[in-house]
Amino acid sequence: MTECKLDPLREDLALLDDGRLAGGQPAWKLFDPLKNRFYQLDWLSFEILSRWHMGQPERVLEAIRQQTTLQPSEEDLAALYQFLQQHELLQLPAGRHADSLARYRQLQGSVGSWLIHNYLFFRLPLVRPDALVSRLAAYSQLFFSARFYWLTLMVAVFSLWHLGRQWDAYSSTLVDLFSLQGLLYYGLAITFVKVAHEFGHALCAKRFGCHIPTMGLAFLVLWPVAYTDTNDVWRLPDKKQRLLVSSAGIITELCIAVWATLCWLWLPDGGLRTVAFLLSSTTWVSTLLINASPFMRFDGYFILSDALGVVNLHQRCFDYARWHMRRVLFGLPDAPPEQLSGVHHWLAIAFAWATWLYRLVVFLGIAALVYHFFIKLVGILLFLVEIIWFVAGPVWKEIKVWITMKPQIQAAGRYRFLLVLLALGSLFWLLPLPGHTRLAAVMYPAQLQTVYAPADAYLLQSHIRQGQVVKAGQPLFAMTSPQLRQTFLLNEQRGSQLAAQENGASFDDASRRDWDVLNSKWQHARSEGGYLQKEMVKYFPVASFAGRVVNVSPEVQPGSWLSAREPMAVIAGHGPYEVVAYLPEANLALLDHGAEAVFIRNAVLPVKLVLHMVSVAADAESELSVPELALDAGGDVAVRSRNGRFYPEKAVYKVVFRSQEPVDFSQPVARERGVLVLALKPSSTFMVWLRESAAVFYREFGF
Repeated sequence: MTECKLDPLREDLALLDDGRLAGGQPAWKLFDPLKNRFYQLDWLSFEILSRWHMGQPERVLEAIRQQTTLQPSEEDLAALYQFLQQHELLQLPAGRHADSLARYRQLQGSVGSWLIHNYLFFRLPLVRPDALVSRLAAYSQLFFSARFYWLTLMVAVFSLWHLGRQWDAYSSTLVDLFSLQGLLYYGLAITFVKVAHEFGHALCAKRFGCHIPTMGLAFLVLWPVAYTDTNDVWRLPDKKQRLLVSSAGIITELCIAVWATLCWLWLPDGGLRTVAFLLSSTTWVSTLLINASPFMRFDGYFILSDALGVVNLHQRCFDYARWHMRRVLFGLPDAPPEQLSGVHHWLAIAFAWATWLYRLVVFLGIAALVYHFFIKLVGILLFLVEIIWFVAGPVWKEIKVWITMKPQIQAAGRYRFLLVLLALGSLFWLLPLPGHTRLAAVMYPAQLQTVYAPADAYLLQSHIRQGQVVKAGQPLFAMTSPQLRQTFLLNEQRGSQLAAQENGASFDDASRRDWDVLNSKWQHARSEGGYLQKEMVKYFPVASFAGRVVNVSPEVQPGSWLSAREPMAVIAGHGPYEVVAYLPEANLALLDHGAEAVFIRNAVLPVKLVLHMVSVAADAESELSVPELALDAGGDVAVRSRNGRFYPEKAVYKVVFRSQEPVDFSQPVARERGVLVLALKPSSTFMVWLRESAAVFYREFGF
């Protein structure tokens, strides 16, 4: 660097004072008008650029050492020179444009790299709103007055208080709009709110004299997000003004939410109230959960960064957390990227890890959406791109740093302990280990009799009570049906008449000719009488086996009419109990058909039952036959509900277990939920993961 002259800076660049950084040192901004970008400069960078016109690196460094307390090195100047080159802030002499173009193409990378970058994030400018914003600013003074904000604050307190009292009606409106038309309305409401959000930024920036060059859409993994170019705000020397511009979008959305909530409280049911609900609900959620989050580079991040006076907050916290992680893992004695006190030390580390975890959840969620809403093949490819780029990529970069620091890591010595832990973890992941799974299950007696009321039944007498022990064949209820009894008597009378006519047919020549017809009618009457007798037996049910009455309906009282198929009582046998559960497809290959299981009751005194397997379904359940095990009912099987029937989202197999010996609970049990702990064949976590991945690949590619 010292043997060559410095390329001159572009003449259109501007240096602007930026007060002081969080550490107290002065700061400046370098403004590039061609790209409308601002670059933060520390004290050393400013001193170097202030003397850049000297042309010779050694002269620049010597002048800084003599005129300031700074002691810059050639590496400091080389790093700044590389930064200026990379961002095209230098004048290029004749013959150097080809080299600049080559560097640009190198930075752009291959066509595949360009596609990945532009798939992950790209901007689409739509309008140049500066003239429109200038006209609107003249009419927006009311919304920037203190009176308006105090009034909005009072309305917010009033609205939230009354909204809490009407929360059931508010939440039911949310459920009612879960339809295709409702989703369309939600989309329109979010579009309106986000446009208002961006104009909030633009109008606030215009009040401070800033230029608004473009507004448009930014696409984050093909998800549209509105944006406004407010880079000119960095011209403002007052940090409070910059904070107001950064907060203007969130404040705008909150104001819309407050006034829309008030309208929902006052308006009658109808279209206007629905619009007010949409504006209030979508705005509260989108503002507080998305825009105000400091973990993504949205408004919340810039507000926090500017309020703390910490430039590039994310990257600095990331660097600090990586340094701390290497120190903990390897015991490296390296100095931290910057000196932080005890509280700031832990806050920086916690913020970095919270941001990483938040982004991991967001990116995995976006990957899942891409997978489900795209063509399956394209969805899988985009899913892999996201996982590799956002998850595996940063991990691999950190591992490469560890490789370059191999001598320091070996010198520290702690890596041996880490290798032992890594080896143990790998063994735990690869070796086949005994396993088990916990499933929601339903227990019921193997012998179970439910007594249902027949049609048109009138209860005369009940012979049983709750908890009573009954014998096989013991009467349970005495019922009658006037209509059935009348039909039976009429049939008996008709049968007697037909029998008399048939017996007298041999004494009369005309009747003898009709004997076949009379005999046929008499046989039909006898058959119908037999059927009616069987039906009348249903009105006097008996116990099918010896057992105990575990449930008697309180609505079943003597002297009352009963509804057809109304459950009257449940009799449980004294024998063993059976337990039903649904096994996920991933665990089917690990199921030992002679396996034992333990059922843990959900009762106040949870008794454990030792079970053995009776059967496992050969095919996956097409419809859930035990609705108590659906996820919505407290089970663990995700289902789709249609017309009162439940269909599993994923393949599950019905397994039935039975207790090894008869069980006599102190309290009668008819049907009870609990947890089934099932032992599985030994298997490695790696093989389970590989099998599940192969199953997904096989299913989605249609083999």
